[in-house]
Order: sequence, then structure tokens, then C-alpha cells
Amino acid sequence: AMWGVGTFVGPAAGGLFAQFGLWRWAFVTLALITVGIAATVPTVLTRTDTANSETARRRVPMRSLLVLTTAVSLIAVAGLQTALPAMAGLIVGAAALTVLFVILDRRSGAPVLPRTVFADNPLKWIYL
Repeated sequence: AMWGVGTFVGPAAGGLFAQFGLWRWAFVTLALITVGIAATVPTVLTRTDTANSETARRRVPMRSLLVLTTAVSLIAVAGLQTALPAMAGLIVGAAALTVLFVILDRRSGAPVLPRTVFADNPLKWIYL
């Protein structure tokens, strides 16, 4: 649903801003929405687990996210390389980190990927 709404509303709203010559207002609107969301985050997150903040902190899969972010960063840096060996090394490193991410995420109490990715499910490869 989120991808569908974003895919439909984003270009339509951007087109309206551009049509009326208010393209700068698109940035202002985005900034206002961001401030509104940022203001609600502490309320929503503390409501989740007020008794034990350590438990709430453990729910965020920091290790998995850090490994995934590093893998994506390696791919981005590989795209900037002109030397084939450096590019290949970065891509191999990113692939290894992706495998490590899947292993960590499978063992995590708060996974990034849906549990159905690791189930005996014909759609697991699509999810992955």
C-alpha cells in the first residue's frame, strides 16, 4: 500500500507543483511533513515500551541494518570506480555482506525481512 500510494501521489503532487510554477513549495511542503513526522516519532516509540527502554532499543535490528547499509554503500562506491579489480572487489564484498545480512536477519529477534522469507514458501525468493 505504501509503495502504491507513493507511486501515485508523488508524481501527481509534483506535477501540480510544477504546473503552477510552485516547485519550490514542494520542498517546503516536504520539510513541513518531515518536521511533523519527526515530532510524532518520540511519542509513538515511547508508547511502544515505556517500562524498559533497553528492550525497546533491542527491537531495532541495528546490526542487520548496519551490515545492509554497508553492502549498499559498497555497491554505490563500486559504481564510481574506473579500475575493474577495485569494482569487482567491492561488488564481491557487498555480496558477502548481503549473505551475512540474511544470516543475521534470520537469527534476529526483530528482523528486517518478513518471516515468510525464511519459511518454506514458494514466494520466499520474491520476498528476498
